[in-house]
Amino acid sequence: MFTAIVLGGLKGPADAQSRGNRDGRIDVIELGRYAELQVSLAATRIEPTHEQKPTWYFAGNDVFDISTAQ
Repeated sequence: MFTAIVLGGLKGPADAQSRGNRDGRIDVIELGRYAELQVSLAATRIEPTHEQKPTWYFAGNDVFDISTAQ
């Protein structure tokens, strides 16, 4: 589930949702926040009592883009 959400977020939704700045580029922070929210939502859609809370940590400079929104 996590991998599918990250790959999907790289196609554009991470820039447009979950505090993305809608600039057509996806940075590490946007992708992390997108995955954090979407994994939790997807887990509860699969099983309402199931909970997944992904934790991410990034040490470095977040000014580089990892993808462009398509």
